[in-house]
Amino acid sequence: MHPNDSKIDPRSDYYVYVPGNLARRLYLYPLTAGESHYLPGYRISRSSFDSFLIMYISEGNCDISADGEVFHASAGQTVLLDCYCPHSYGNEGAWSAVWLHFDGILARTYFREITERSGIVLTMAAAPGHSCPDASRPVSPTYTALQDICNVFRQGLAVSEPDMSRRITAILDSLLTSTSRTVQDGSLPSCSDTIADCIAYISDHFQEQISLDDMAQKAGFSPYHFTRIFARATGLTPHQYLISTRIRAAAFLLKSTDLPVREIAFATGFSSESGFCTTFKKWEGITPSRYRDPDFLD
Repeated sequence: MHPNDSKIDPRSDYYVYVPGNLARRLYLYPLTAGESHYLPGYRISRSSFDSFLIMYISEGNCDISADGEVFHASAGQTVLLDCYCPHSYGNEGAWSAVWLHFDGILARTYFREITERSGIVLTMAAAPGHSCPDASRPVSPTYTALQDICNVFRQGLAVSEPDMSRRITAILDSLLTSTSRTVQDGSLPSCSDTIADCIAYISDHFQEQISLDDMAQKAGFSPYHFTRIFARATGLTPHQYLISTRIRAAAFLLKSTDLPVREIAFATGFSSESGFCTTFKKWEGITPSRYRDPDFLD
């Protein structure tokens, strides 16, 4: 279908899909999808449009108002919007986007996870060997994935709802794991890589005495800020994550070796056997000796 709007170039197209009951219960599903070439001055404002929006800016710039803030997205960036809330977007200049309105049982969970980590304007690494419509800029995998969804509708292919859910999930997973946050005063690196590095460091060094200051310094943050971003990403404070790692390692040794409890305590980073036993019981609800008992089923 082609839009009937004086500020949208007739080359634009869009497609509407009505999901089945099973898709509404189990999947992520498309509602509308398309590629739009907006003329100068185009802006849309909605109080609500029951869906979430993934919009890849392929050319030009777009200004977005959402949640009481104004954001700016440029060509090569992706916008993720909760359209259940008031929002608007547009620009005084010409711009283009490929986009998808979607919803589903995990849509809000994905939205929250991605935007809490990275904001609503997302920058991803380009796919090697591909370029955007102007051929001057490598294209994001998001652009390719959205075009692939649109092409299903353009070509009149039968829509497989499990396949559509898989495609949308793949886009959201890539946004979740490979994004960086763009803010109005510049670009900040994603915290996700920093947290991943810290988790790897803990996994390699949990037997040692690691302090919060050590981890924060390694990450390049103050201890307070590091604790906040780490907890937001993992659900645990850095100290809790360290203790959890030690307890998991101890549980493995208890079940798979004959090492004395005392040796396991020191091998997993605890400074005393009594401290280990107290902490293990607090986390697991049982003493190390009872956990090791072959009659105990964990």
